[in-house]
Amino acid sequence: MFKIVDFLDEIPNPCYVLEESKFIKNMETFSFVEKASGGRVLCALKGFSMWSVFPVMKKYITGATASSLHEAKLIYEELGSKAHCCFVVYNENEFNELQNISSHITFNSLSQLEKFKGSFIDDIKYGIRLNPEFSNVSFEKYNPCASGSRLGITKDKLPDELPEGITGLHFHALCESEASDLEK
Repeated sequence: MFKIVDFLDEIPNPCYVLEESKFIKNMETFSFVEKASGGRVLCALKGFSMWSVFPVMKKYITGATASSLHEAKLIYEELGSKAHCCFVVYNENEFNELQNISSHITFNSLSQLEKFKGSFIDDIKYGIRLNPEFSNVSFEKYNPCASGSRLGITKDKLPDELPEGITGLHFHALCESEASDLEK
């Protein structure tokens, strides 16, 4: 007779195990959200980088976010879509390659934007990361808006008008928060 213990002994250790039916159910939900809202659901590779399921995932969601050139390459090569990029630091030697495999690039600071704005290309959307100086993250070490954070532009540094070429804003402040925190 089949026993769970026997089955568990057959699973290599360490490994990742994914229950495909539940994964597909989640993907169907994300697909519904995209269609109903007109928005885009993106996989954040920091939270889920199991590229072996990208062939299934790409049937349901638009794409993924990258925080490094290698993540952007993984998205482009394995998911078959251009990456939404938000790096803390962009490397001058990699920026042109990155633009070829990206649909969106978000800059972390005005100085970073200034450094690269001369190389913008038409078919990419460029954004700037804002630091709203509020996050309800309980563990300060992981709070992107903690005092002294260099992640995003604070209100006192924000220009009156968006810089030329910038078409979007990026907020990364509500990790593990509830919708009501957005009001705060």
